[in-house]
Amino acid sequence: SSGINAEYGLLSQLDSLYSNGEYTELLSLLDSCADFPSAELLWRHARALWQVFKSQGQNSSILARADRVSQIQDLVDMLDKALKLDPDCSAAHHWKAVLSNACSGSAGLKQQFKNLETMKYHLERAIELDPADTVSMTLLGAWHVELLELSWVQRNFISLYCTFPKCSYEEALDLFLKAEDLAPGSSVRNLYLAGKACFRLGRKSEARQYLEHAVNCPADTKEDQMVLEEAKRFYNSNF
Repeated sequence: SSGINAEYGLLSQLDSLYSNGEYTELLSLLDSCADFPSAELLWRHARALWQVFKSQGQNSSILARADRVSQIQDLVDMLDKALKLDPDCSAAHHWKAVLSNACSGSAGLKQQFKNLETMKYHLERAIELDPADTVSMTLLGAWHVELLELSWVQRNFISLYCTFPKCSYEEALDLFLKAEDLAPGSSVRNLYLAGKACFRLGRKSEARQYLEHAVNCPADTKEDQMVLEEAKRFYNSNF
């Protein structure tokens, strides 16, 4: 029991450092645990390295595509190790979905299309294992919406490399509404996409409600800011 408490204390400390953006200290603490690999430590390590990688990527474009792919692939490998140690670790499935998508996205369209089913599988597993994982719900809903909004040419291009995945606005909306029930108004992206899915399904008054809520959300991060701008454009061009 003291061992369990110690591990819980360590994980809480790691999560606190992550929330505060103290990545240098976080990574040095994770490095000091490298001899005792566990799924919980490995997915946290991959998550922290990904944040550092993203911030470096924003500051410079020096990384050649091949370097980017191999660096992100290292993180994907870390998550594969985590899932080998614990196939039922929800967060490892979530980050495997996110990072396999980032890795294939850096490798080019062909690889990204081939990774679509992998991404979907790991998001579905993450939600199955943690029914309160609203972030994975929003991502899985977005997976449907992004595929549905591809042009005819892009759809045909995907079909050259894999079977075009099954996707629907109904399924996407179910996911967004479930996330909204669990964490009302906490994600500008979820509100925007719920509004967009309602709009595409002809449910205009509901769409307006979600979009108005979205455009009045605070945007705490650069990503949220981008989503907010997109939500405003969508709202202004349709209402």
